[in-house]
Amino acid sequence: VLTQCTPTVGGYLCVNNQTTKERYVGIYEDRATTEQQAFVDLFVEFVAEDTVEVTLGTAKTTVSVLKGNEVDVSAIEIPTGKRLAGFATTEGATETQIVGTVLNYKAVIDLATDGTVTLYPVFEDASIKYDLIVAVWGNNPKSDAPYVTTEELAKIEADFRVYLAEKGIADATLRFDYIDGGTSAYAESIAADVMVVLSGKNVLTQCVSTTGGYKCVNIETSSQRYVGVYQDRISTESQNIVNLFVEFVSGVTAE
Repeated sequence: VLTQCTPTVGGYLCVNNQTTKERYVGIYEDRATTEQQAFVDLFVEFVAEDTVEVTLGTAKTTVSVLKGNEVDVSAIEIPTGKRLAGFATTEGATETQIVGTVLNYKAVIDLATDGTVTLYPVFEDASIKYDLIVAVWGNNPKSDAPYVTTEELAKIEADFRVYLAEKGIADATLRFDYIDGGTSAYAESIAADVMVVLSGKNVLTQCVSTTGGYKCVNIETSSQRYVGVYQDRISTESQNIVNLFVEFVSGVTAE
């Protein structure tokens, strides 16, 4: 519509209007007095803030990630024999800074400079076989304080490896997917090969086919986290590791 509102300038994306549809702000520069200009500038700043422009490096496309919203960028070309693990700010990186294919404001704003960031896909060998794959709900974008921080997640993994060693298992291949986002966004972002989820109890009801719901007592966070299991995704070889992880985080011996 802005193209029909001659002679507006701008076209900034409005993110403070509490709507999921894209709205834009344009300015009739020739109508504002000197006294009004400051208020005009503040209004534009108010409605156009809290958005990050993300350039997908290999695809050469740009998407806008608004505060409180998520953008699915799964439509990306994946090399033969690889799978998309997530994204990083360095081309050719082997470690993900964002796990999965859904970008949300909280994840990208931490990596952005002046509201922009370029992300590159991180691929891993599709033939890698994991003994345990866990999706961890780290943060709700409406909250500034993470429910589970990346530092806590690193400690969970390190402590679990010690726990496995005590059980005589020293060479397990583990993968932890740290996912930000709202309740439904987290459930939708869980990879198809995830075996176990750590989340809020209410989220487990949206993680279809999970069983369990045991409270996690071994996670150092003030918020309640629960563990659920995708039993139909677990191979005979992985079952013991999964059972031990459930036991580790909940104190409940898995059946």
